[in-house]
This record gives sequence, C-alpha cells and structure tokens, in this order.
Amino acid sequence: MTAIVVRCPRRLIEQFKRAAKAVFPLEKYALLVGTDRRSGPRRIITVTQLYFPEGADECCRTGLVKVQGEWITAAADHARESGSELVGDIHSHPWTYREWSAIDGVPGRQRSESDHDAVAWDKIAGICRVYETSTGRLRASVRFWPPTVPVETILKRK
Repeated sequence: MTAIVVRCPRRLIEQFKRAAKAVFPLEKYALLVGTDRRSGPRRIITVTQLYFPEGADECCRTGLVKVQGEWITAAADHARESGSELVGDIHSHPWTYREWSAIDGVPGRQRSESDHDAVAWDKIAGICRVYETSTGRLRASVRFWPPTVPVETILKRK
C-alpha cells in the first residue's frame, strides 16, 4: 500500500482552524474541494478550497456533526463549477480544559468511532483538534486521514 499525498495550503488550514475556534466548544464542518490524481502508484490529493455548507452550524453540536446529504451534493456541484472535485471533508473535535485534563493529557487528532461509522467513502478526512489551555486560550492543529471502508463483522458460534 502506498501513501496518499495530501497537499493543502497553510492558508486553508489556518482558515479552518479560525472557523473552528470561533464556534468552540461546538464542532465545525466543511468539505474539501480540489483534485484527486494518480501519479504512478501514488495518489495525490490537492485541496484548493474549503466549502462551508449553508446551515451546517445548526447541525454541529459538542461531539457531533449531523452531516446532511444535500451538503455533499452542493459541494460536489460547487466543485464541478470551478473545474475541481470533492476530495473529502474536515471537522473539528473540540476539547475544553476540564475535559482533556480529566483524561490526563491533550487528546490526539484521531477519527472517532462515530466518524468511521458515519462516513465510508473514497475521500480523505481532516480532523482539527481544538483544545482549551489552562489559561483559556484555544490551540488547534489538523491531521488528514485516508479513506475508510466499511467493515462487516460476522461472529460465528463454535
């Protein structure tokens, strides 16, 4: 298996981090628009813009984003209009100081179980961890994850 190369301008990462901090402690959601190309055995995904769906903030809570199908459709349409394609999504995982200090350390930028269950597609996923420091300042960082595929578990009795 070869790595997926994700190219995303720092300005877009910073734009999403600012947006996620602005709604803290709620989650923030956007779709990623760009190109998805193969170069030999490598897959190169280039993010060229963020698409913030209309009304998405009303579907974002603490610990939950209720992704709406029409967001995906609207983002794909928007991408096609600009000669691009939908390449993934990104959302934030907000942590208050009280929450993460109770687990003895700043949490990672991993996808949650519900993230894996909610979206199984051939697109990348960005997680923006936003955490509150002991002084109330917000810090944020982003990590991209490869596409996920559904796993069906069949348990057999002996």
